[in-house]
Amino acid sequence: MFGRGRKYKTVLIDEAAFAPPGTLHEYRTAIINLTKEFADSQIYVFSTPEEPDLDNFFYALHAHDDYRWIENDPKGNRRRFKQFWRPTHSNPAIPRQELEDDKATMHPLAYKQEVLAQFVDWSGVSLFSNINHGVQPHPRYDYIFAVIDSAMKSGVEHDGCAVMFFGYTSAFTPHLHVLDWDIVSLEAVNQYQWLQQILGHGEYLAKRYAAHQGFTTCLIEDKASGIVLLQQGRDNNLPVEPIHSVYTSVGKDERARTILDPVYSGAVKFVQYAYDKVTEYKNETKNHAINQILRYRIGDKEAYKRPDDLFDAFSYGVIYALVPQMRRRD
Repeated sequence: MFGRGRKYKTVLIDEAAFAPPGTLHEYRTAIINLTKEFADSQIYVFSTPEEPDLDNFFYALHAHDDYRWIENDPKGNRRRFKQFWRPTHSNPAIPRQELEDDKATMHPLAYKQEVLAQFVDWSGVSLFSNINHGVQPHPRYDYIFAVIDSAMKSGVEHDGCAVMFFGYTSAFTPHLHVLDWDIVSLEAVNQYQWLQQILGHGEYLAKRYAAHQGFTTCLIEDKASGIVLLQQGRDNNLPVEPIHSVYTSVGKDERARTILDPVYSGAVKFVQYAYDKVTEYKNETKNHAINQILRYRIGDKEAYKRPDDLFDAFSYGVIYALVPQMRRRD
């Protein structure tokens, strides 16, 4: 624990909303113990708000009766926290046009949370409802790449291997197109042959759409069956590389938040072929890619019961092509 054996008169905590769930009492007790010798000690807690959940450290300081500031409380407010709301528009140094641009391009709930500094409940919200029609392919792309989300293990529930093919262009909008996708059962394919088919299809798409840089890479999740695919690809000098741990370590919900604004602003679309495509997987014939993307919900406690391999491939691809701040962390 930070500060063990020390005493502080002032404590400043940043990004408190991202403290691990269930640590409210532990954190608060530690902070108070560090400052208890000083009658005029001060604790400042800052953060962009997260969900309105009393298990969230930052929200609890606003809403929990033991911690929130109560005006004119006869017992006083010693060891309670007073709220100060400072949304982005209260900063005079930020151009008004920039705020208007944010409002036009950000998902409304993301704008409410990140710009207006309000607590937002994302549960049950359809995040990507504007993926609702196919578009015509661009006449050319800068490059084509693929993303493989590898199966975790064999068995009926978790043996899906998904691939999604993307075309990126800086010359046309939307900048990123989903050109094709597929999902197969791990037990139904020879993994190395499947990888070769994917790379061959990537080359075909690069020729078909006259991609200036060609088919550049196949990004593969570096775990479970993906480890084998990566090793086989490297051993045979194939254009494969692992998905960076920066992308995989943040978790599925955080990746969904990360791609929310690019998708909402229309920077990524399915071409008509990929939007209309249907395949059979686990005795269900449908567009599994669209189905998984549209039904994704943040905080869905039942999500583990459903396949989301194509949603993962989609989120990795959008981050790779359209989220430069994460690319710079590579």
